[in-house]
Amino acid sequence: MKRSVEEHAERFDALAADYDDEESDEYAACLRATIAHADPERDDVVLDLGCGTGAVALALADEAARVVGRDVSEGMLAQAREKAANRGLSNVELGEGRFREPNVEGSIDVVTSNFAMHHLDDAAKRDAIDTVADLDPSRIVLGDVMLWEGGGDADFYDPAVDDPATVGVLVDAFTDAGYAITETEFVHARAACSSRSDCETPPETPPAAVALPPRRDRGVAGRRRRRRDFQRSVWFAAQNLLGDAASADADLRVLSYEFGDGEGEAVVRARRGYVEEARAALACVDAVRDDPVGIRVRGVSGTVRAGEERYLGRARENSAEEAVVFRNATTQAVSRDGLVDVTIDGGFVGATRSDLE
Repeated sequence: MKRSVEEHAERFDALAADYDDEESDEYAACLRATIAHADPERDDVVLDLGCGTGAVALALADEAARVVGRDVSEGMLAQAREKAANRGLSNVELGEGRFREPNVEGSIDVVTSNFAMHHLDDAAKRDAIDTVADLDPSRIVLGDVMLWEGGGDADFYDPAVDDPATVGVLVDAFTDAGYAITETEFVHARAACSSRSDCETPPETPPAAVALPPRRDRGVAGRRRRRRDFQRSVWFAAQNLLGDAASADADLRVLSYEFGDGEGEAVVRARRGYVEEARAALACVDAVRDDPVGIRVRGVSGTVRAGEERYLGRARENSAEEAVVFRNATTQAVSRDGLVDVTIDGGFVGATRSDLE
């Protein structure tokens, strides 16, 4: 039968003291993925829902201005507070809160949640995602269990919750709330056996980390918001032109973005071997946040600095070409102010003098 929030809180209160000792490989992998995709800026406020003992919240505290952790279990929160105190973290605030009642005030830039949303059925997941979307974060990262294995917690098994949403259900909920999926990472897939008599392998339903970009500007950190808006437009264009798999392989990343008085410039990185696909995708960007734009690719360069100097009018630094030994091989390199761009397989690798032999 479906359990109430209070029953789940009591369950995790009882588990809290030993919870960190029961970490599985899948949990650890999903935790790492969630933290990596969150990637907050130094002035961001992060909200971690279902924070538990603070695994995600405390890991992000060094990267963000402030981290707010919310959970229904006071026992889990007590463990998180103790760990935060032991680490001397003063920018973490922990308290009671739920997906549909997060109990937060002020602007939120990034929302994370790991191994928590699966406790909700599909309808409640949609309500929770709508609530999170109303906070207007620039990014949402979800690491979630999407299959269930029978075992010691069989009394808490409920097929409406623990045979839960596929990635598609979550994608639909996020897109209906006005967001776009930028990445889905499958952590593991294995058979799911319930307390029923059957045991089957569900198709493609492992934990996933999902990162989503912003919808609208709140006037906070506007320059960074505009860069993320342009990044979102680039991702959309690449997905529409190349398809999901090829756009992921091309991995177009906006490294810098400036815009004002109707004109702007940007540096976009593509993976080696995908330059032509990148140029085609950029040519398909016709709007940023519904504002029409026309994009002209000025040129392609092996390094960011060389591209800025050649195509964006950046001041040139004193540079010199030289032969160096890198990774046990002699090759050509361009050095600038102690930094070295080493030629490898027709491209460049950034290095410092200490990397050279």
